[in-house]
Amino acid sequence: MNTPLRLALCSLAAGPLAAAPAPKADLPAGFELVVAAAPPLVRHPIMGCFDDRGRLFLGDSSGVNWTQEQLDKNPPHRVLLLEDADGDGVFDRSTVFADRMTFPQGACWLGGSLYVASPPGIWRLTDTDGDGVADRREMIVGGFEYTGNAADVHGPFPHPTNGRLYWCHGRKGHTVKRRDGSLVHAGKASGIWSCLPDGEDVQWHALGCMDNPVEVEFLPGGDIIGVVNLYYNQPRGDTLVHWLPGGAYERPDLPDVIADLPRTLDRMPIVHNYGHVAVSGFTRYRSGALDPAWRNDLFVTFFNTQKVVRTRLTPEGSTYGATTHEFLKVHDPNVHLTDVIEDRDGSLLVLDTGGWFRRGCPSSLEERPDIRGAVYRVQARGARKAPVTFPAEPPSPAVPLAAAREPRDVRHALDRKSTRLNSSHANIS
Repeated sequence: MNTPLRLALCSLAAGPLAAAPAPKADLPAGFELVVAAAPPLVRHPIMGCFDDRGRLFLGDSSGVNWTQEQLDKNPPHRVLLLEDADGDGVFDRSTVFADRMTFPQGACWLGGSLYVASPPGIWRLTDTDGDGVADRREMIVGGFEYTGNAADVHGPFPHPTNGRLYWCHGRKGHTVKRRDGSLVHAGKASGIWSCLPDGEDVQWHALGCMDNPVEVEFLPGGDIIGVVNLYYNQPRGDTLVHWLPGGAYERPDLPDVIADLPRTLDRMPIVHNYGHVAVSGFTRYRSGALDPAWRNDLFVTFFNTQKVVRTRLTPEGSTYGATTHEFLKVHDPNVHLTDVIEDRDGSLLVLDTGGWFRRGCPSSLEERPDIRGAVYRVQARGARKAPVTFPAEPPSPAVPLAAAREPRDVRHALDRKSTRLNSSHANIS
């Protein structure tokens, strides 16, 4: 599916933003919270990713709480491209990479294109002429229902070894078909899905009864872990889940949702119950630059309580247990944290979407689009006094994906595969 884009460009100097104060917050000793991007460069950032050049892509809300009908009729949200030209840790240029998006929640860069989850599916956005604006937009997979309350499609996320893109979908209903029109699955269940970067070979990885799977991460051994809102009900429990392939994840009050699926376990592996916090984006901390002891720990955002919690997994039989440690607490009830992203220097970007969101959030009693969001950076205190430069990564041999073991080789193999698919599409077009 190809659709034209309305193009918009916004380039602004960052002078005043460099001195903008971050909200009062608690962090471990030796760390600080600073502003990396604020209005007018962003309005209400939701979720995002970096590309291979260190540019930051963000889903950015217009601040409206619309129904599906309204969103379909006039998609109001956008995807931004942010650049830090001088390497000082503060973004100084913002470009509207793609406008007229229904609800962009998540992104990954692969093979020269940005993949974005925005209902009713997964989109591939490509800038073919290098002007910082996507001039090609294709929905590679569709059929995922939504209502506009954010319990929709999130992602996608590239698997580090199998070459597939994974994404989450809430319990809104779906009718997913292959390009030849054959049915993959139809039903009400929420869950985790995947496909190849060209949209072929669509599969459901696991389905369940929970309200809103938000994001997934991949452990070093390949296991898939994800955060989920309302896995439990009465009392509410927002959880960390070990997503097993072919799993059907139960909830006692909603047995009919998975009645058509084969059951292999009476109780599926729930790693941790965070309670009523509204989990949002999270990341596995790969570098350990802030503290080597934190390498491979999970940093999870809590929307309702203005927190980022560090979670450490421990093997328990064939699954995992978890211990949690509060990492960041912001003392401002108008802050709503939606994602955490590791930068190339190991600092952590924390996204605050502001006060606009109300639909589906019982703790938000009113919508406040006048309260804008921001992007904060958690870093070692004083770490960004001088510009930071990142040397170009040396070339690596063209290792086939099936034989790739090192993370760099895997990433390059995935990029080559996706680039070939993009080139094939361009030739066909």
